[in-house]
Parts: sequence; structure tokens; C-alpha cells
Amino acid sequence: AGQVAYLSVVGINTSATVTGALPIAGAGHTINASLVIGTVGIAKGPLDPGAAQSKKVGEDKDLIFSSIKITAGSAEKVVLQSIRWNQSGSAATVDLGNVKTYVDGTPYDTTVSSDGKYFTSSFGTPGLVVDKGLSKEITIKGDIVSGSGRTVDFDVFRRTDLAAKGENFGYGITPDNGTDTAGTMVFTGLMSAGGAPGAYGVYVPAKAKVEREVETDADGKSTAEE
Repeated sequence: AGQVAYLSVVGINTSATVTGALPIAGAGHTINASLVIGTVGIAKGPLDPGAAQSKKVGEDKDLIFSSIKITAGSAEKVVLQSIRWNQSGSAATVDLGNVKTYVDGTPYDTTVSSDGKYFTSSFGTPGLVVDKGLSKEITIKGDIVSGSGRTVDFDVFRRTDLAAKGENFGYGITPDNGTDTAGTMVFTGLMSAGGAPGAYGVYVPAKAKVEREVETDADGKSTAEE
């Protein structure tokens, strides 16, 4: 009581005829500083690779590229609405296939940005509810179909790339800082130009290749093209 403000029309200064009953009140808005809304904690997920890995192009499928763990605070339940992953490695969009976000074993399709660097998944309506004090792990998985010598590195670049709100009050919630205390990046996994492994993600080394069968003719010579 006393913490919700309304704007009301109580009188109209005009010579014209006014039809309707006054006052007319607008929507109420909570404006106090004592309201405690929900919070979201974020950390590396248990399924995250945790280190660079060598994978065979065209053979290794359903790989976990990255994983984060979301924990709701004690104030209210949290609704997860969407997530946007940043692919900062050298791999192109065509090098990856079947890229999806997974939560509780359920796959969510990804929409790729025009520059091929952002993969966004929506959790639909009304979203995914995380109860107070509980957690959910969000992973991104896919196949490496081409791009020998290139790197794949998925991260959540900005805190606001995870869209969440409180179930009770409905206010948007910005997750806590991750590994970067400045709050720019939730998780860093950048790799050097030489392909040095980053903190998280999958590294496809230059030596990775797709094996092929070599046929021979009747004289035992190879028929494979050079």
C-alpha cells in the first residue's frame, strides 16, 4: 500500500460537452525502491567442454559447443525467454550444421544473423520457468560439416543476450556478471589468430581432415584425382 502510483484525469477545461465519468485513472506503476525483484546467476555449465578439443570434420556430430548454467534467485521465479550465442571462431555458417540450443533435453532451433556470427533461440510463450533457487543448464550443440583448420567458439557475449524476466512482477532481469567483471562478456573463449585454444568451445585444428577411400584399377594404380 502506498507504493503504487497512478495518474488520473480529474477534470477537463473545455467549453465543449464532455461525455464520461471522471476521474479516469491510468495503469498503476510500482515506483518504490524497496521492491525486491528476481535475480539470475550465470556460470559455466557442467556439460561445457571446458577446453579446446580436436574433432574430425564431417564425422563428429551432435557436439556440445558451449554450456551455461542459469540459477534463479530467492525473490521470485524467473522466466527464460531467449538466448543469443556469439560464434567468434573462424568457422563460417556453412561449416556448421544442425545447430540447436538445448534445455532439459528439448531442442530449440537457432536463427542465424546476416553476418553468421550470432545464433538466437527463442523459448516460446510463456517461456521456460526456473523456480526460486533452482537452476537450468542451457547448451548449444551441432555438427562440424566442413572447414578443416578453422575454429568454432560459442559464447554468450553480452549479459543482455540472455532474455529473462521475473514471473511475479514481470520486470526484465539482467544476469549477474560472468567471468568478466566489467560485465561486457558473460564468458570469454576467444582464440588467437594462430588457433590457440580458448577457455571454452571446440577447436578444429588444421590437421583435421575427412578420410576418403582410394580406388585402384586393374593394374593396382590409384584412380583418385590429385
